Amino acid sequence: MVDPATYAGIRRLADGGFDCVSLCLHGVYGEDGCIQGHLDLIGLPYTSSDVLSSALAINKAMAKVI
Repeated sequence: MVDPATYAGIRRLADGGFDCVSLCLHGVYGEDGCIQGHLDLIGLPYTSSDVLSSALAINKAMAKVI
């Protein structure tokens, strides 16, 4: 397990030699696409919605527009 809320957790994701990340996150910074964006930047695949989908889903007003 890695806690992405800490700098050490983020570094571990980048340096840990993981093949894929299974995201089990909730709330702001967990469901808004921030972690997915970081994983995209470091080239680490993950099992959840992408950045745009997550960002739109957490913004209820925008999700209703779309």
